[in-house]
Amino acid sequence: MTSRELEGWIEATGLPTGVRGGTATRRFAGVSASPFDRANYGQRCGDDAKAVMRNRGLLRESLGLAHEPVWLQQVHGTDVMIVSAEPGSGANSALQERRTQGSCRAELARLEPAKSSGASSALQEQPAQGSCRAELARLEPAESSGASSALQEQRKQGSGRAELARLELAKSSGASSALQERGGSAPVADACIVRGRGLAAVIQTADCLPILLAAADGDEVAAIHAGWRGLAAGVIEATLAAMHAAPASIHAWLGPAIGQRAFEVGPEVRAAFVDSDPGAADFFQRGNDDRWHADLAGLARRRLVALGVVKVSSGDWCTVVAAGDFHSYRRDGARSGRMATLVWRE
Repeated sequence: MTSRELEGWIEATGLPTGVRGGTATRRFAGVSASPFDRANYGQRCGDDAKAVMRNRGLLRESLGLAHEPVWLQQVHGTDVMIVSAEPGSGANSALQERRTQGSCRAELARLEPAKSSGASSALQEQPAQGSCRAELARLEPAESSGASSALQEQRKQGSGRAELARLELAKSSGASSALQERGGSAPVADACIVRGRGLAAVIQTADCLPILLAAADGDEVAAIHAGWRGLAAGVIEATLAAMHAAPASIHAWLGPAIGQRAFEVGPEVRAAFVDSDPGAADFFQRGNDDRWHADLAGLARRRLVALGVVKVSSGDWCTVVAAGDFHSYRRDGARSGRMATLVWRE
């Protein structure tokens, strides 16, 4: 059985040759006990910590990944972590030294405010929680004419770069520890871009939408955690602004998420999208009283296409309904497990 045929693995479609990705559902190989059974990758949902680490190990082993994926602490924001995967001899000791000395250097580039859209854009450095800090790019939502013009203006000005932490990949498995902050915590971000070969970006979901991006040449891949807050705030825009590839050359895949019939929201959620983009109203169906049913995947696809990403693939899933396949926070509450969606260049 190849990794594409593994039980509980949904292979991403439409990605460029040489790029792999997909979602490990709760039916993937794992050791978690009920109610997290059997594969849970979340460390903050009440599952046994040793079981979670074993599940992550099985994920890496089953997919044949040479290195530990880049795990994040997700906060429904727009921060983007960028990692340059550059294999080289002696990299492991170099990484450990940087982490110990606190000299994890980064190239800094400030995103200029988009003049045409009124978008407030800035790069912020992750607060100093450890000696090897994650370098983050933040893009605030556009307030008037939408996120698309903001991204185009940034690219035209040549200012759409992000802070880049050049973390060389060690050939040994110990390199992954250099991607973590002191104390073992993962960097805080809701998207991760990997440039180079052999390292996977990964995000966790349990109803939120996982989005995978890959440049046509495979040199850049990205994983985005898109709940409604992050989506409305501009996490897609922030990630595309930080990528080198032109949007027209990027392939996107939308993974398993909550379906529209199950995603009942209040008027404030609808307003977060429709106030700045009236056309987004097409992705909300009226429910009872003042409630609405939101099409999260449809809203994400609309934003991707508006930004120039037209190669978008997806499936027909609902994480709430298919309890045997998917973890769901809306269905199971705070003790819901988390699935993992990864992308990497082989």
